[in-house]
Amino acid sequence: MTAAVIVLLIANLALVVLVLYRILFAGTDGADCELQVDETPFARLRGRSILLRGVLAVIPAFVLIIILWPEWLKSGGLPVPDTLLGVLHFGIFYLLVARMLSTSQLPYSSLFGHRPGWTTLGRYALWTVPLIITSIGTMYLLYFPLSFLTPRFAEWMMIETETPLIWTSGPGYALANPMSFLLAVAIAPLLEELIRALLLTRWSFKWGAPKAIFASSLLFGLLHTNIMGAFFFGYVMSVLYIKTGSLYVPITIHAVNNLIAWGAEGAEILLSDSYALSTLAEFQSWWWVGALALVISAPWVIRFTKRHVPKASWRVPYIAARIQ
Repeated sequence: MTAAVIVLLIANLALVVLVLYRILFAGTDGADCELQVDETPFARLRGRSILLRGVLAVIPAFVLIIILWPEWLKSGGLPVPDTLLGVLHFGIFYLLVARMLSTSQLPYSSLFGHRPGWTTLGRYALWTVPLIITSIGTMYLLYFPLSFLTPRFAEWMMIETETPLIWTSGPGYALANPMSFLLAVAIAPLLEELIRALLLTRWSFKWGAPKAIFASSLLFGLLHTNIMGAFFFGYVMSVLYIKTGSLYVPITIHAVNNLIAWGAEGAEILLSDSYALSTLAEFQSWWWVGALALVISAPWVIRFTKRHVPKASWRVPYIAARIQ
């Protein structure tokens, strides 16, 4: 077992090095951006300002939850306040960002681009299948070794800090579930992809497309439990946004991805009357699922990264529309 853990750790490091090389150093040939940031609304839309608003949005949301549910902090988790905290955070964050967009006079249409037909969006929605398999594989690639080397940390990350998508008990859980569904399938995909588009565009002006893709994907990964899986998901969403010129594509894939996650959790609850991981031993016993997911997804991941190595000549939709 020790040998298997060491092999997985080496595989983790190799994967990280490969991705970093691909994004930061490969394909760096290409012209500098013909459009200067000072000539655009992005002169006032700085990445750090957007991120700061995301952090600040937590404070009023947190305070409001404590006021409405004083017992929440000591409860260890309650369905309605846990779910409402996410809704409030996204809502306040959006209001702060919307104010920035209004002040800078940046139209939403310049970020969203053209809207593909439903058939096209349906085809892109199928991308969720390999992405979900990849997510399962990377989850085990990262946390299976950690579950032996730092079991307390792995347990805290995977079990203790995870908020259920579907609640089966607790006060008001029937109300929390519709809110959770709306948050996962509509609110989060829409706002997260909008923020990604803003950061990608701003950082493309500053660093160029390859480093902007890396930075935004790394940020997305660090905000999720499955850091590696979320990083790769963010990388794919960034590439598709640039290649298709439409924010509707990543929003659709993101929404369908979360919908499938919701459905999978619901199916598990129906079949077992409970949800998910309760112990590390249970996670470790399903190692073969992670291994199978890695075997299935690896060819697709390699093929995608080879065919879509970010280049300095790539242009996000906002820039591409203004230099034609």
